[in-house]
This record gives sequence, structure tokens and C-alpha cells, in this order.
Amino acid sequence: MNLKRIYWNKSDFTTTIVNFIYLKLSLLNRSFSNEEIILKQTTVFISCSGLGLVNRGYETFSRELFEVLSNDDELEIYLLKGAGDNTVKEKKILNIPRFSNIGKMLGKLFGVEPYLIEQLSFSLASVPMLLLQKPQVILYSDFHTGIFYWHIRKFLGLKYKLLFSNGAPNGPPFTRCDYVQQLLPFYKKQALDAGEDSSKHFVLPYAISPPAKSLEERAFIKSEIKNKLGLKGTVVLCVAAINDSHKRITYLIDEVAAIKSNNITLVVLGQQNEESDAIIRHGNELMGSRFSALTLAKDALEEYYTASDVFILPSLSEGLPRVMLEALSFGLPVLSHDYPVSRDVLKKFGYFADFSIKSSLSGLLLGVLSDMNAFSVDMAFERSKYIQLNFSWTALKKDYRNMINSVANA
Repeated sequence: MNLKRIYWNKSDFTTTIVNFIYLKLSLLNRSFSNEEIILKQTTVFISCSGLGLVNRGYETFSRELFEVLSNDDELEIYLLKGAGDNTVKEKKILNIPRFSNIGKMLGKLFGVEPYLIEQLSFSLASVPMLLLQKPQVILYSDFHTGIFYWHIRKFLGLKYKLLFSNGAPNGPPFTRCDYVQQLLPFYKKQALDAGEDSSKHFVLPYAISPPAKSLEERAFIKSEIKNKLGLKGTVVLCVAAINDSHKRITYLIDEVAAIKSNNITLVVLGQQNEESDAIIRHGNELMGSRFSALTLAKDALEEYYTASDVFILPSLSEGLPRVMLEALSFGLPVLSHDYPVSRDVLKKFGYFADFSIKSSLSGLLLGVLSDMNAFSVDMAFERSKYIQLNFSWTALKKDYRNMINSVANA
């Protein structure tokens, strides 16, 4: 059976699944109180199957957006997530996780990634919530989740609008959503050049939460935090999934190790998958105790940002990497592959080179480490201020509310 064809063509298989999920799961959602289904001006679902299962930019963005908008008088916000506790407005939706044995088995059976199985099961299990709460807008980042919501809407005759937050990014055409949040003008231009309707696309970057402590407080405790974490010398930090297929962590390890300095420690923090074990072994073989790779909860990252001296993201392409914004908010110099997105995001605060070339990153890192201005207090303050003014939730909350209301009222 070809699952790829099923979810695009909405075959009888999909129809059967929708009916089955609705009948089996609707009773589980009847415990909601009457107060929960009272509609305010705009009822919004923020939908993310990975939330509670993995730690990526999608999940962090969904969580923070929910928390920022939860108390907004104009919006009634529900967070649909793949795991975690249920609350009045946060709902765990049954799904087949991408890392589960059954997810892998079904993926192999249908010839698709287990990630797709997770999104399909999550979307179908959302049906009772869709029927009970009748959202006006569903905001999501997982591309195929939107495709499934599109078919569910058509099958059940629902009226919600689909707002795709295009963080990957995916390119045009955007045929299975109603509106697209493009993170940078560059991506909207790509869409318009391909013939997309301008009114369908909003340009609104990711926002991030500021560090809990001030720059002065972090500087005062930096040595203490380094000792606590067992880090020595100059700490180079990378926050990214530990893989080579996208994030290119082996390249990062090779380039940092090539400097052959016992005073440099490399720390990689991110989600692990089937590629990760070999990458971590490689790091240990080349750098020994000067290398570590960990998977941490979002709340635990702040200490590592505080203890670090330099941030590097070795991938060759990103949508709008939140980790770069986070690193700048902590005042760190950020090293990136030289491409339009990184230039647009980092501006004068970035350090750029062609990371597709061997020795390019190591040469750039050596140059930054010898530049005293890169580590000055004034420069750290400028980086932090730049993020606060342009990418903080304080600066962008109103724009997110306006975008959602515009979609609902269109």
C-alpha cells in the first residue's frame, strides 16, 4: 500500500481512519467543562506533534507562542502536543511517535519516514478536539500535519483556517494551507517569484524569550557555571540535532579538532537519532575529554550558553535558526556558513565563511579567537540589545496576535 498516495488523494483508507479515530476517541474528550468550549473572539490551536517528544526549534516555538498568547484577551489558545500532562488549555493528543517501534515498523511497511506516521496519527487523533472546540485558526510548523488537517477539514466540512509557520523552510507552491508565515522577506520573495498570491504570505520572524539573568549577572557567575559543568578553557557551543544529514556535526568536530589546542572544549547539545552514536564516538576519539554531546531539556540550556565563549552552527542552510538568536541574546559571537539567511539574521554581529570547504571553519574560528573586540562587553551588550529590539516576544507579540486575527477574519 502506498501511503504517500493515500494522504495526498484522501482515499477510502483515510476516510476509514478518520471515522475510526473519531468514534474511538470522542469519549476521551468529553471530560472538558462547558467553560472550555466557550469561544472568544478567535479560537486558535497551536498544533505540534513533537512537543513533549523531541526538542527542536518547532517545539520551542510552539511552547513559547502558547505561553506568550495564553493571557491575550483577544485569543482563546489551545496547545495540542504529542506528550506531556493535560491541562485546561494544553491537550496531549494520542499519536504513534517517530522513535517508537511501531512507528518505525509502519514507516517501513508503507515506505515513508516514521515522522510522517507520527503526524498522520496525531492529526487524525485531533478530530475530537476539532469537533468540540471548533477552532478558527490552526497554526502549525510540521508540513504534513497541515496536509492531513486540510483533508480532515474537507471530509468533515469544518471551517478552520490553516496557518503554516514555514520554519524548515519549504518552498512554493503552498497548496495545502490557507496562509503562510514566512520568517524572512527572502522567503516571501521566493514564493511571489513562483506565482504565489502576496496576500497569502505574512513576513514575521521567530521570537525568543530573553535570558533569565542580565548580561552583568551572567558575567559574574560564568566561571562558577563553567566549573559546575566541568568545562575548561575556551568553550565552543553548538546547539543542534546531532546528525550529519543536516547539521553536519562531524564537520564541526573535525574543524575544531584541527586547531589542535588543548584549551578549546567543544560542546554539542541536541536531539539524537540513528546517526548520533557514530558522531559522538568520532568526537571522543578526536578530542577526548574536550568534547561532549548531550541531549537536554530547553530549561537546562541557559547554563551552557552562559558558560560558553563562542557559538557555531555548521549547517549549510536553515529557515531562521532560533539557536543563533538565542546565542546572540547571550552576547556570544556567532559563526555561520555564509548564505543569505545567516547574513540577513546576524547582520554585523555574525562571522561568516564557506563551511562547505575543509579548513574554512577552523580558519574562521582562529580569527575570531584572536579578535579581542569579539569578546568585549560592549559588543556582547550590542548583540543582546539587537535581539531584544528585533526578535523578542516583547517586540513581536502584537504582530503575532495581528497575524492570527487577520487569518481568522479573512
